[in-house]
Amino acid sequence: MTRSILILTDNPKRSGALAYSVGSMARTELMEIAQWPGPDNGEALTVVDVDLHNAETVARLKLHKAASTSPLVFVSGKDPRHDAVQANVLGAAHVIPRTGLVKRLPGLIDLYGRRTGGWHSVSLAHELNLDLFGAVGRGEPLPHDRVMECSDVIANSLSRDGIATWLSEVKHHHSYTHRHSLEVTGFAVAFGLCTGMREQDVHRLAAGALLHDVGKAKVPLSVLDKPGNLSRTERETMRRHPEFSGDILARDAQFGEEIVDAALHHHEFLDGSGYPHGLMDSAIADFVRIVTIADVFSALIDKRSYKKAIPADRAYEMMCATRGKFDEDFLLAFEPVAREARTLAHAVSAEAV
Repeated sequence: MTRSILILTDNPKRSGALAYSVGSMARTELMEIAQWPGPDNGEALTVVDVDLHNAETVARLKLHKAASTSPLVFVSGKDPRHDAVQANVLGAAHVIPRTGLVKRLPGLIDLYGRRTGGWHSVSLAHELNLDLFGAVGRGEPLPHDRVMECSDVIANSLSRDGIATWLSEVKHHHSYTHRHSLEVTGFAVAFGLCTGMREQDVHRLAAGALLHDVGKAKVPLSVLDKPGNLSRTERETMRRHPEFSGDILARDAQFGEEIVDAALHHHEFLDGSGYPHGLMDSAIADFVRIVTIADVFSALIDKRSYKKAIPADRAYEMMCATRGKFDEDFLLAFEPVAREARTLAHAVSAEAV
């Protein structure tokens, strides 16, 4: 038997059949959410099978989510869109329809039963991303000290374990928005490490990448999580997220100019074809150029509902073939990072997640 699975429920009768099926795969405990004392982190997985419209249940989950290093797998019910949004706020690693859960669990048990040390840093960063979005939504200052502490943890984790370990953990997170932010952070930090940047510069690069898309918190969820192509109006709204990011960070006044610049200008290209300001050449700082390369590479290799993932080696070739948009020296220096991402993709291509 592998490490145990905890199934949290507000309806033991409904969840009993699920517990029976899961029990053939791993040691399984079924517990009512009202009796849950909080995570003890001994489980390989915590499966959350509850009504996410229930305010008391959601409040209990919120109370304990920050303490957990056990990945949370939420079961979506009759309102899958609401459940996915609510589960993401609660720190879901996965949101899976009830009909597909038993089929998916063996792969997840195998994955999390052999978790690497990188899980802690990814979980910490994921939790921070959720809290950053929450702070923006409430109009509160961003948690500067936590951002800087998390940046240090990420940089140290990547220095110790490498980008492949980071990506192998990140790729299992449910929300594309947050997964993308963590991927960009990993790629930017890996770039800094492989080019021999000073430690303090790598840590600042981690902070800049973590915060580069914080303005997406001001984009409506109907646009941000739309399962398909955006309309013209929706695209215009989405294209405003760099300005939102820049405004949020500039108003907060706790973060350095480089970090604000990266948030505001990470969609600018050297040939002037980017946005929001159409900057060119020397007007784009080196710090921004690095985040841009990491951002575009992450977007290309990730799967969305409206597009297939592009293999890492092909994505890198496409970026190299796009003359004039990226800093060519930085893009050349990024090649070892892209190569390691490609190696990971080949290694896990057959894995069911």
